[in-house]
Amino acid sequence: SQTVKNYHSFTRGWLTGFSKRGKELTEQLDKFLGNKHFPEILFFNIAELLTKTKRLTCQNVCTFDHPEFVYNNPIFSPDGRHLVTAYEDLTVKIWELVAGQLQHKATIYHYNRVFNASFSPDGSHLVTAVTDDGKTVEISGLVAGQWQHKATIRHFDRVRDISFSPDGSHLVTASDDGTTKIWELFNEQWEEKATIKHSGKARSASFSPDGSHILTASVNNVSGHHTVKIWGLVAGQWQHEDTIENFDWMENASFSPDGNHIVTTSISKDLKDHITKIWERVAGQWREKAAIKHSGKVRNVSFSPNGSHLLAALDFNTAKICGLVAGRWREKAIIPFSGWISKNCFSPDGRHLVTASGDTVKIWGLIGGQWKQKATFRHSDRVRSASFCPDGIHFLTLSGDHVTEIWLLTGC
Repeated sequence: SQTVKNYHSFTRGWLTGFSKRGKELTEQLDKFLGNKHFPEILFFNIAELLTKTKRLTCQNVCTFDHPEFVYNNPIFSPDGRHLVTAYEDLTVKIWELVAGQLQHKATIYHYNRVFNASFSPDGSHLVTAVTDDGKTVEISGLVAGQWQHKATIRHFDRVRDISFSPDGSHLVTASDDGTTKIWELFNEQWEEKATIKHSGKARSASFSPDGSHILTASVNNVSGHHTVKIWGLVAGQWQHEDTIENFDWMENASFSPDGNHIVTTSISKDLKDHITKIWERVAGQWREKAAIKHSGKVRNVSFSPNGSHLLAALDFNTAKICGLVAGRWREKAIIPFSGWISKNCFSPDGRHLVTASGDTVKIWGLIGGQWKQKATFRHSDRVRSASFCPDGIHFLTLSGDHVTEIWLLTGC
């Protein structure tokens, strides 16, 4: 498997140079190479090793300059093999990670700037959408090692959001034309499967982690209120199941990784109250579980991969981490910054966090139930993006000087 290949090519060497504990760990892991659960065993042990290390250092293992301005945050495929970037010259480029270096794999041409690009869960498809009129979505597929155009999806107005189903067989799109559409991959062709109509513009749409529900957010053309709804798949048909709430202004709505919770962030009409709400499904209905008030605008909010923590980045140079304790959501940490947080991302195991603010990148770790700073380093320019790679031991940064770098976490 790719995991075993990566283990032999660089992970094993990284572990042996990590610490005495890392050397001991490789001896144990070598015994499990033939086990079918080796990827899970490897990931768990690396996560545990990083968590127990109180201090981390960051080693640059890959640097490359972009010829044009990069519009989107670089995104890794779920298996960590490919990286996608969108450029000012209206191209999307796919890079492959070979022996620790990024090599150009394919170029996809568009008629305008790309604002959204994402891989399917198995990494075999890539979906991209453009700005301005933005009525079309392009789908590319990996065929015999080559990226090829597979389909063009069209709406009557700008597409606001795109999301794959967990198994990659379906795609949902939300558009200003007042519809959410579900598309299905059938016989290597993408076909329109269903259409959900709204009373106004559809702002976002996403599948639940098990693919059985869709979460939509739309704006009423008359009242201007934002409405979040849940749709369930019943006898092959998508039907309205529940309406969470009508907000004056809603900025975020998403499922937790386990599908048991939904998080929404809204603003009151007078712009004074900024509230993050967590909803839980009880007896088939979604009920408010917790409400967290903020003294400033919430720039983005996200669950940790295991759903036990929630991070809210605020516009007054602060990040707030909330955790699930004895069934209740409580504030766990306040992280101050010297500037706006441009990007934040949990590690795949949820026990580390990378944040970018100004020219500074910081790694935070969950130690003894407390979030503590474990590493800090600076760029020569503003950091526009920072995110963990799927293996959990590397992370990627994009700075304002058009440079993408991949870093390796090591202990000290």
